[in-house]
Amino acid sequence: ALYVMSPIVSQLEAICEKWLKELFELPSGTVAGLVSGTSIATMCGIAAGRNEILRRQDWDINLKGLFGAPPIRIVIGEQAHASVIKALSLLGFGEEQIERVPVDSQGRMDADKLPLLDERTIVILQAGNVKSGSFDPFVKICNQANNAGSWIHIDGAFGLWAAASSKKKFLTNGIEKADSWSVDAHKTLNAPYDCGIILCKNREALAIAMQASGSYIHYSEKRDGMFFTPEMSRRARAIELWATLKYLGINGVEEIVDGLCDR
Repeated sequence: ALYVMSPIVSQLEAICEKWLKELFELPSGTVAGLVSGTSIATMCGIAAGRNEILRRQDWDINLKGLFGAPPIRIVIGEQAHASVIKALSLLGFGEEQIERVPVDSQGRMDADKLPLLDERTIVILQAGNVKSGSFDPFVKICNQANNAGSWIHIDGAFGLWAAASSKKKFLTNGIEKADSWSVDAHKTLNAPYDCGIILCKNREALAIAMQASGSYIHYSEKRDGMFFTPEMSRRARAIELWATLKYLGINGVEEIVDGLCDR
């Protein structure tokens, strides 16, 4: 959780973060947290978005809580994964706050049927529909969301790794326009379970959402992984993720993705 508790794991997390940003071609300031899986990673991304949207409206959720907070809209596709709904519920969002966008026969969100977006909206997209494997049209939707000032989270549990494949990379065009991403290493890469990853473009937004303080917590000038995850005590997932990425390299990840798609 903290650099002072395990400097080597902190360094390995930093290396994995760098490699993941390069593989997915994400903005240079993106940070990564290692969690149990995409279910928790998605919750982290939405929490960061929720807190950041409220901060922009001068509402400190860590001080004031949710009661009386400015309303936040949630926009998802009709075939959003159940873990997304669960994460929303845990974060205080009910069905009445969720706007569902129609999808095509493969579960892709219809960008032409998006509601009017604004700066109080969190848009949740999919990189890999659990039923069909389809990807939402990121470029078109993200452009609309960016112009409106909305927060964009991409659920890429198994599909985000397509970014490493020269054959499948077109599916992930536009993912860099999002604000946060969730992905599993224990699915597509078959890394030892459990190994999920939350990636967030806005370091401060994620850190504030995950923050903890106490006289017994000693932060350092180095990387403290606890800034980016809800867990305090946690296992050293970075060791296995580092080993997996080090062994495979981007070419190995590409071979896995292409092999899975060809079968």
